[in-house]
Amino acid sequence: MNSCGIYTLANDYVYDQLVALLNSIEVNIGLDIPVCVIPFDDQLDRVKEEIDSRPNVTLFCNREAIERWETFAQEVVAAHPRAKVLIFLILAGVKVVCIVSLQLLMVFLTSLCFLMAIAWR
Repeated sequence: MNSCGIYTLANDYVYDQLVALLNSIEVNIGLDIPVCVIPFDDQLDRVKEEIDSRPNVTLFCNREAIERWETFAQEVVAAHPRAKVLIFLILAGVKVVCIVSLQLLMVFLTSLCFLMAIAWR
């Protein structure tokens, strides 16, 4: 089992950005590092085709882990109402010019990585 890898979030709406990222990883790092695509939603037709064409790329399909993460994110938003806008902007792929709370952003990203690492094992 590989001890490192890359997670990214994608759907068909950001397909071109996903392909650019995967091409960059291939050119700059190689095919030895696994890449796991976390589905943003169920719009994944083009994404699945791209994943099938790359030996080091997989689609994260653990619905239980995704639902656990969604529940956690909803709890964060309920506790920090201003976080909802920030989280939406990040997930929508919008360039965030002003970060509402750097600590909240770090909690959000760290929690995502932690949950996905546990679920990918």
